[in-house]
Amino acid sequence: MNGIVKILIADDHPIVRKGLSNLIKENLTDIDILQAENHAETIKIALEQKPTVVLLDVAMPKGNAIETIEQIKGFDANIKILVVTMHNDNHFAMRMVKSGADGYITKDTPPVEMIGAVKRLLSGKRYITPELVEMLTDIAQGKQVSNTILNILSNREYEVFLLIAKGKTVSEIAQMLNLSVKTISTHRSRIIEKTGLKNNSQIMLFALQNGII
Repeated sequence: MNGIVKILIADDHPIVRKGLSNLIKENLTDIDILQAENHAETIKIALEQKPTVVLLDVAMPKGNAIETIEQIKGFDANIKILVVTMHNDNHFAMRMVKSGADGYITKDTPPVEMIGAVKRLLSGKRYITPELVEMLTDIAQGKQVSNTILNILSNREYEVFLLIAKGKTVSEIAQMLNLSVKTISTHRSRIIEKTGLKNNSQIMLFALQNGII
């Protein structure tokens, strides 16, 4: 890398930002770390500072990941975006990539793999797991038969769906996504209305039977 490279770490938890910052500084040289704690701030800093790479958390306040990705990419398609999330789900990853993300990685990823992903994006490449590549290829070739859930739920509804499927309560989900309990309850009601799944148990069973979790 020639000169100082800017990397924007966007996460609403200071300890996560600190950890990622330390990891990057220990393994890469000539890096200027920028930080943001919500989606609105992420967009503002990205547009002003034009970082080479953005490490983007999904569950932050003041916006959502899809809109953040689309706004940053609309401003400068050369800015690389690596989604860093708690969701270990290829269907959710597919939504992020189709929206313009250049990579997708989970927060429990080993440090060496995280650095490898950052290096790939810094070199202008994408970081996509083999499983996700196969899924995207099937979609491009018309082979993917997505279940109803994936087609009819919004991105936020699908995120709530995943957390319900993993056994999280409405209160826990509200805390995790930085949203009110009322908002999560509304999303849950819409999920039930759209899918015909009557309760949390049916949501969990559907997710297990369809390999979503």
